Amino acid sequence: MSQRSFFRDIAGVFSSNIMAMMGILLISVVLGRILKPEGYGVFTAIFVIPQIVLGIIQLGMGRSAVFHLGQKLFSDDRTVSSILFILICTSVFGVLASSATYAIIDNPNYKLIDIAIILMGVPLMLANIYMGGIFIGKEKIRLYNIMHWLPVLINLGFILVIVWGFGLGVTGALLAMMLATLIVFIYALRIIRRSFTIRLRFDKEAIKSLAGLGSVYALTYWMLYLNYKVDVLILSQMLPHQMAEVGYYNLGVSITEQLWILPYAVGVVVMSRTANSKDTQRTVETTAQLLRFLVPIGIMAALVLFLVAPLAIPIVWGQAYEPSISIVQSILPGIIIFIVFRVLESHFAGMGKPWITVLILFPAVILNVLLNLLWIPIYGTLGSVWATNISYTLSTIVCVGVFCHITGARVVNLFIINRTDIKLMVEFVRKKWKSRNNS
Repeated sequence: MSQRSFFRDIAGVFSSNIMAMMGILLISVVLGRILKPEGYGVFTAIFVIPQIVLGIIQLGMGRSAVFHLGQKLFSDDRTVSSILFILICTSVFGVLASSATYAIIDNPNYKLIDIAIILMGVPLMLANIYMGGIFIGKEKIRLYNIMHWLPVLINLGFILVIVWGFGLGVTGALLAMMLATLIVFIYALRIIRRSFTIRLRFDKEAIKSLAGLGSVYALTYWMLYLNYKVDVLILSQMLPHQMAEVGYYNLGVSITEQLWILPYAVGVVVMSRTANSKDTQRTVETTAQLLRFLVPIGIMAALVLFLVAPLAIPIVWGQAYEPSISIVQSILPGIIIFIVFRVLESHFAGMGKPWITVLILFPAVILNVLLNLLWIPIYGTLGSVWATNISYTLSTIVCVGVFCHITGARVVNLFIINRTDIKLMVEFVRKKWKSRNNS
């Protein structure tokens, strides 16, 4: 696959992520102002539970689909049919496991109607994860991009009508999200049915292969998501009568995580191309080169965000969210460091070795949980921020060491820009300038 095509796919995923980011930020502004910090905290906390549960229940089928379709282990029709069969089974387990988790947690802030809406959306969320993996596995990046930004924009439209227009609060916000998920599910399913011959049956060999590798991918995703969101869950349980604090924290973290948009775009394409490529050394060199560009870009973006946050947050989200400013500024180091982890983790996934990420993340998650439990009672939300920074930093250091050991890459080659990179940047700018002048 040509370098031009590689960067074109990254640009496509990045542009779709930009659209999704704008929609997500608008949603956070609308919900933040209408629900107020306490209501926004409840909305955030109640939705974290099914996301954490589905992280393991979904069996890593999105990434397993990428690997199986990329490596052509079975025919495409057979692979896709088995994925959809697994979807039916995991949907049932997902609803049951989420219901049990809500019952165990028994948070007084969670209404029964809100829980019911989320449970009805569980199969749809699972389906969209699975079908997104199918699109990436077939290198249909454009369709995957649509599935990324379309639900966000539809969700924004429903929120404006249901939450702002009809004033249905947290319940309306959850309903809007589920309706958007349903519409995208119908859209994606129609494409899948046109593209493949589906036969829903128990294909033991294909299902065993998909679920076997997928279970490791699921552990990877679950560990990643726990590292991202376990702090919100702990905050909501340790501060049940201070849900506004959860709202402040989630807003701050959500803003800073937008710096992962470009690394996420790179990671999606790296995973897809690594799974489909036979030239291992070439994929390692490309991953290293991308990191050399991403880290400086991330640092510059973080500096801008650090300076802009004190002005933007009170203006955009309201004075009530001023406590989120310190969250944004304090968590930026961990967010930037974890950019490296996200890209290298995608490379491991494309190699079919997600277990590497699991082994790295397992101690990091335990450390994150322990530090949250220790520091939240003393320092509140800032304690959670420091726990996250330490967890992200240590897991990234280990990840870099493992990547270099396995691939033979040198640490300095992952971070120091060389002459080839400069020539590539100059050539890119020259071509863009030339095409603009010709137009």
